[in-house]
Amino acid sequence: MSEKENIKESVNKLLKEISGTDLGTEVVEISRLGRKSDEKKSRPVLVQFSNYTVKNLILNCAKLKKSLNFNKVIINHDLSREDRISNRKILEEKKKEIGEKDDVSKWSFRLKGVPGDFYVIAFKKQNLLKSPNSNVGNNDLLLKLINDVLALPGETLLFGDFNFPDINWDTSSFEGNDERVENRFLNLLKDKFLIQHINHPTRFRDDQTSSILDL
Repeated sequence: MSEKENIKESVNKLLKEISGTDLGTEVVEISRLGRKSDEKKSRPVLVQFSNYTVKNLILNCAKLKKSLNFNKVIINHDLSREDRISNRKILEEKKKEIGEKDDVSKWSFRLKGVPGDFYVIAFKKQNLLKSPNSNVGNNDLLLKLINDVLALPGETLLFGDFNFPDINWDTSSFEGNDERVENRFLNLLKDKFLIQHINHPTRFRDDQTSSILDL
């Protein structure tokens, strides 16, 4: 945020864009950090909230990437030197743990928590595609791959096109015998406590029933 801006007005507009509501009553104080210099570089802005719920809402929001006015704004915790050192240590420890079993470059790491009590969540993103004409052997390999990925440490996000248009995702069921790959796939999801995040049709074709293919 530019030094020329009215910082309180700008922060309130940013918070409203993120939350969709006026959070002015939840803000205790807004200030700049450090002394103003003649350089063009803007000083960081410190915002103190009245509670952690609002703070976490703002910290975990990804809307700014698509914002026309605030897409260059970066939001982080205001951490003490001790917190920064501690966070760097637990992040390195998690990367080392993952690195002993897999390629760290394929993983994303996020710090969660509050100052003094942070922890690391590690995500491995897997993009999968199953052909609608997939044979039994390929179906077996798909289920084995999902099992192998879930055996790795950290959290896992699976996404792609599994081509199971006949699964009823409202009831997580399929009308067929237990040996059909659809039911085996559903059983795997239940056994591994996986959640279907897409709850609306994503595939539309003329003269065809819309279906949920992307998981």
